[in-house]
Amino acid sequence: MKATQIISLAVMATGITVAASTHADNQFVAGMNCRNQTDTIGSYEVSSSGYALSGGRFPVALVCPIDRTAFGSAGSMAVRVFVHDKNPTPDEDVCCFAAHRNAGGPSVVTSGTSCTSSTGEYQSFDITIPSYVGTWDYAYVHCSLPPAYNTNRSAIIAYRGVEQ
Repeated sequence: MKATQIISLAVMATGITVAASTHADNQFVAGMNCRNQTDTIGSYEVSSSGYALSGGRFPVALVCPIDRTAFGSAGSMAVRVFVHDKNPTPDEDVCCFAAHRNAGGPSVVTSGTSCTSSTGEYQSFDITIPSYVGTWDYAYVHCSLPPAYNTNRSAIIAYRGVEQ
């Protein structure tokens, strides 16, 4: 018997109701899936833990794809991003926003931008991309990481998007 069948039988035996979920609904994606925005001069590296780390003397802008479950839908999306801001300099924060986009055109809807508070702590953002009247093909998170501070590098740890 497969593990999924055993779990299903255990759930049925206890009378617990479990809603079906998809990859995008229940799993965080490692920051290492983010990529450098092409028009930035900053660099980034991937840590052994799968984080996207700021890499040097310049800020870096990273774009992180979000899995979709219902192509062409126009609903909103709840996005959560876990980051670590290790640059204590004022106004050198990790800032992120999220967006829906049509494959052949501009971003159709973006969220507001959320920024850290340079505490050196792990932090998370809850960002909502509003609903859009029409269709959109994909979504992404865009984060800017400040330059490294001495040997301390800020990071995108993980992120996820849940369509609503």
